[in-house]
Amino acid sequence: MTIRTFLMLAVCCTALLGCSDDTDQTQQVPPTTGFGNRLSGLTATIPGADVTDKSSATRTGADETGATVWLVDDAITVTDGLHAGTFDVATGIGTATGKFNGSLDFEQTPLYAVYPAVSSMNGFTAPIVIGTMQNARTAGANNIMIARCEEVRAASESQFVFRKKSATAQLSFDFTSEGKYASEKVNSIKITAEGVNFAGACDFDLTDPDAQLRGSSNSITYTFNEAPSLADKIEFAIGLAPCDLTQAANCLLYTSDAAD
Repeated sequence: MTIRTFLMLAVCCTALLGCSDDTDQTQQVPPTTGFGNRLSGLTATIPGADVTDKSSATRTGADETGATVWLVDDAITVTDGLHAGTFDVATGIGTATGKFNGSLDFEQTPLYAVYPAVSSMNGFTAPIVIGTMQNARTAGANNIMIARCEEVRAASESQFVFRKKSATAQLSFDFTSEGKYASEKVNSIKITAEGVNFAGACDFDLTDPDAQLRGSSNSITYTFNEAPSLADKIEFAIGLAPCDLTQAANCLLYTSDAAD
């Protein structure tokens, strides 16, 4: 069965050594961080996102409410535009503020960060991807965030405050009025917007935090872990690049059947 319907939805430490015959003259050397140009830890914060019960802190549940907390295995990439390093969450799991460990030898500041971690960087451009194939377990990977750090400090005191760049759409479909479909289940739902790209590759310049994230694909397929029945209302959340689906020539919905 195929259903089609419209949706309206450093620090560059340059020691300036003065030349003087006066041995009593005090050299004026710019202050340094005291630990060299290396970042070995950082603090990352997601404003306005936290949970009280850490045992219930799941990426899916947090993402569906528009909030995000740091979870086990989360990682971010930090770059100075010349070098990049990966930092893994160490403490603060289940909260909005986490300590991350990693290593980055940098030559200049400010430093920029992107979540989730990326495999490579081209200068300050992060090869961000919003999945065209999504499910409940991929919510974190599609929750794109970026941050900037002006001042690098020792240990884990360097502060990165993240900003969310992707959007979360909470979708709800009710096919219960179509009584003839009530006995059927759905494996997946594909949302396509003709003329509006909201997924796929979204290469992003981290130095322009106010720029809008733009996709290269106009469709997302959401696959259910457990196929819901068309006898019930179907609800789920997807991650996408911010867009106006009302500008699409057509917004179409496709469903894929599951065996009873």
